[in-house]
Amino acid sequence: MSYILFGILAFLFFRFFTGFVWPVYKATKAAKKQFEQMRTQAPQNPFEQEVHSKDNPSKEEKPKYDLGGEYISYEEIKEK
Repeated sequence: MSYILFGILAFLFFRFFTGFVWPVYKATKAAKKQFEQMRTQAPQNPFEQEVHSKDNPSKEEKPKYDLGGEYISYEEIKEK
């Protein structure tokens, strides 16, 4: 009788460990690794990225679209 009870408890422990504890451990480890990679890749000075980045358009460049243009006035039309 005690062998059966021990077997059931061992099985339940194994299921709990492999179904909950191990996946949480792996996810935590992966998240820590990603945060560490992001931290090492990020510049030390946040303004450094803005100065050295050529992807950001400078303020002197013209925009790709025309901000001005023809103005069309709006008049509300009342229905009869």
